[in-house]
Amino acid sequence: MNLFNYKPLQFPALLLCCVTLCSTTIQCRRKTTNTQVAKGEVQEPQTEKTVAIPDTVEPVFIPDKVAGQNPISTIEGFYKNYIKADFLPERRSNDLLKKKYLTKGLIEKLRRVGTAMDADPIIRAQDVNEHMLETIKAKHLEGNWYMVEFDWYPSGDKAYDWNVSGDKGHQEIPLRVTRADGHYMIDYITPYWNGSSYGDSLLLNTLPKQPIDSSSPMSLLKTFYAAYVSEYCSMPEGLVPRLEALRNAHLTPNALAQFEQSANEYKLDSEFNYDLLIDYFDFDCVWIPSMTYEQIDQNTYQMRYTKFSDAVTAVSLGVVKHGGEYKIDKIKIER
Repeated sequence: MNLFNYKPLQFPALLLCCVTLCSTTIQCRRKTTNTQVAKGEVQEPQTEKTVAIPDTVEPVFIPDKVAGQNPISTIEGFYKNYIKADFLPERRSNDLLKKKYLTKGLIEKLRRVGTAMDADPIIRAQDVNEHMLETIKAKHLEGNWYMVEFDWYPSGDKAYDWNVSGDKGHQEIPLRVTRADGHYMIDYITPYWNGSSYGDSLLLNTLPKQPIDSSSPMSLLKTFYAAYVSEYCSMPEGLVPRLEALRNAHLTPNALAQFEQSANEYKLDSEFNYDLLIDYFDFDCVWIPSMTYEQIDQNTYQMRYTKFSDAVTAVSLGVVKHGGEYKIDKIKIER
């Protein structure tokens, strides 16, 4: 509008504007009154309508009052906002969401699992789409365990004719919820290699504590690895320095150099936290029963364990007496 050519409104038009404004105000007040919750009542989570988000719009977060009072709304709110944020060109929103809804120990574990699977372990995928957003729902399993599920694409969509099973790419991801500082937070998401398994048996948070016995090569390896993998299983905040402390105490400078060299080689491909002692980026509690130890020759031993899909990892370890106690001196992965 050109302000210099502005013409006053005629009286009928002015009256019409006033009536419209008054009506709008009454409707807004009426809407506000209807949505108030009586003191002491728990407000039921409201169903969101999925709307495509332009690149310039930030995702809408579910209010703390709702998300902090109901595990189902917490899970659905997190996943909806997480996928919405993925439509944006910048990932800063996802980092904020993780800090708000996930425990610190889980955030660290998800980084390791994500590197191992070369995908996002929260959704078990590399990409998102709007149909995932439309079909997200959560349900209670048992105790603190819940299941979030969604479909990758509509049934019968011709763009996905290659999917002969017609299962719509249905995804089910178990997770566990805890309460911290008055809010529900997700403290575990089942890794893809454990499928739809759930239950506290997946979390061996407290392995029996025992000192590392370096009086013989075999006792060193058994007690060292028991302590080492238990650090992974306990999912602590600040896992890296804890593992480093164990290595510094029980590996010789030669083995430490081997470890650092292998980790740096993976970093060149943007794969961080590679652990030569387990030949992987993370260690799952359910793999512990498969761990075995065998003496190969006078100074060489082998630690073996089975991961998902019967994938067997074999690590050859040279052990020497160093300063009155046995230490790991050489590490080699058997391919």
